[in-house]
Amino acid sequence: MPPYQDINELVANLKKLKQQSSQQRAPPSNIKSKDKDGYDRDRKTNFLFGAHIPVSGDIFRQGFLLGKPNRNSVSTERCSNTSTFFAKAFGGKTDVMLSEIWKDWYRKHCKTQTNQKCDDNKRYASADGSCNNLDHPSWGVANSNQGRYVPAEYNDGFNEPRIYGKYGTKLPEPRIISNMLFRPQKSTKLSQDLTILHMAWGQFMIHDVIKTPITKGVKGSDIQCCDENAVNSPDCFSLLIPPNDPYFSNDRRCLNFVRSLPGKPDEDLPGLLATKECPFSQRVSNFMRKPPIETEGCRTLAKGPDTPCLVLSKGDYHDYCQKSGDKRVNVVPNLCALHNLFMRYHNRIAERLAQANFISWSSDQLFEETRKIVTAILQHVTYNEYLPLVIGKKNMIKYELFSAETGFDTVYNKMVDATVKNSLGAAAFRFGHSQITNFQSRMNSQYHRYSETPIEQTFNRPRMCTAQHGENIPDLLRWLFTDKSAEADRYFESGVRDKLFSKQQGKTLDLPAINIQRGRDHGLPGYNAFRRWCNLAVGYSFGRRNTWSLSDHSYSNTRLLRKIYRHPDDIDLFVGGISENHLTDGVVGPTFACIIGRQFRDIKLGDRFWYENKFAVTGFTLDQVNEIKKVKLSQVICEGSDVNSVQENALKAPSSENPRRECSDFPNIDLNKWKVPANGETFTTFGKTYQKNGGIV
Repeated sequence: MPPYQDINELVANLKKLKQQSSQQRAPPSNIKSKDKDGYDRDRKTNFLFGAHIPVSGDIFRQGFLLGKPNRNSVSTERCSNTSTFFAKAFGGKTDVMLSEIWKDWYRKHCKTQTNQKCDDNKRYASADGSCNNLDHPSWGVANSNQGRYVPAEYNDGFNEPRIYGKYGTKLPEPRIISNMLFRPQKSTKLSQDLTILHMAWGQFMIHDVIKTPITKGVKGSDIQCCDENAVNSPDCFSLLIPPNDPYFSNDRRCLNFVRSLPGKPDEDLPGLLATKECPFSQRVSNFMRKPPIETEGCRTLAKGPDTPCLVLSKGDYHDYCQKSGDKRVNVVPNLCALHNLFMRYHNRIAERLAQANFISWSSDQLFEETRKIVTAILQHVTYNEYLPLVIGKKNMIKYELFSAETGFDTVYNKMVDATVKNSLGAAAFRFGHSQITNFQSRMNSQYHRYSETPIEQTFNRPRMCTAQHGENIPDLLRWLFTDKSAEADRYFESGVRDKLFSKQQGKTLDLPAINIQRGRDHGLPGYNAFRRWCNLAVGYSFGRRNTWSLSDHSYSNTRLLRKIYRHPDDIDLFVGGISENHLTDGVVGPTFACIIGRQFRDIKLGDRFWYENKFAVTGFTLDQVNEIKKVKLSQVICEGSDVNSVQENALKAPSSENPRRECSDFPNIDLNKWKVPANGETFTTFGKTYQKNGGIV
């Protein structure tokens, strides 16, 4: 007798689905193993893959606390018995237990441990997001499986990558799609008014929202899928390079691609450690627990491990790999600059909070309150400065994303799951890759560019950021908020399309091709499936009478897609979304705007610690909320760096409507609102009521 009444039905449905999948999705018998170009397109893919639901990162503000059990949770013993029953039903085969359906069932009934307890009187969010939702402690937690808006579409219905189209023919190779659709124009088309900082902020912020770990080899080594002994590895899904490729030589036929780490029901990934040298050198909102407050001398992030970061000279004190809560800090200088900016800003807030006339907070309280303030500012900037430029005002209103101009706005809904969805990280939010320019530059205090380095020479090389004890960071920031980004469109600069991670392991990669392959790796359904989910018109045919059948694409882009794909249902989500016409007041088309809008709505409404919520224990006071709402990214730049002037909207280029202003013109956040009140008065914070002398009433 299985421990659940619906387990038999679950097994029956899985068997039925697996049988249908083998019949419907098998390649036609007339497909040859070699195509006309002479290379193998039908290489073995039928391996024991995991479901490959990647692991998500945190959403803005997270901790370290076990949660109370879900009401639907069961004991570990019962789940183990169910697992055994489930495996026996399939003849002892365990591959089915890695399927999406099994994982969904397991998450609903077994994931939350029975010893989890949540403290509803705790003021601060946990660093890993657990216990955000008191009824569902595991919702939105870090290192958990990503969710889905549209059911997965794996080749076998379970875990093999999506590789066949509507008519049973192979989907086109990603590098071929990239060559036809994503090759750069002769001259870069720049955005009309968005700065490179807009691109950089999107990268910086989304790294705090989601991270997809890649499968590793023995002892954590990198897997080389283009090596002969790894070609048939179940962890590999390498990209084929076509003959006569416009960039890669004819003796290279493979681009390395390792599948994402499978999401496991009880996955327990190691946490991140704080650094003694500079305690706030962590992920922007995931500042680690609980180092002593110490700000003097912390001009740059502390040293970290060399891999995968590259340094020119091991003995060069100014050239070292930085350590942060997000290991991607060293990937490119613009990312490094923002990590350092917020490390300094965080320390500056902590320093000011610690000044005289405040309650004698412990170092833990001071650290946590600083983290809470900085997290709120990150939320405010993202939702009120960044997102409106991405999805436009109409969608901001549609998805209820704008903050109230002043005061509280309690939006928390415990029925909303803030878990990050696969379609955001594997497709929709990768639009920003097309905003990347070919260079990383620096500007002096007179806003004259004095350095311009090809981007492929800066990948995983932090010297541009670490040299001179970080004195170049303001110069990087000036460039970021002055120069315009590339237009968000289907054209990708050669620095990321042909030369990604140049000299890294001796081989370069193709970023948009990787984006396509990652979507297939994750079983993302095609473009039309998400159009239907968004209630948008779908393309039904590529027939001659329907050449312009994609309502949100230009005629020329539709013709290109028709040459690439046999049917609109085959179009990869990333390809279809990135090639759409932009919204009139945004940088993405309707499909990506739908996915992004819905995801950030879920993050906002599903966050019990959202900064506008009027909750006695977890919230701010009215005066504190209003102070947070006065802060703009430009003020953060002034406070957290040695920049002396910046335009008010740092995400838009300087202009007569958006002129540079002296930093002294920008008001600092008034931390007196966190100060002890006058004699005889009391105030409540940390869920307790205090008098001026610091005693608890």
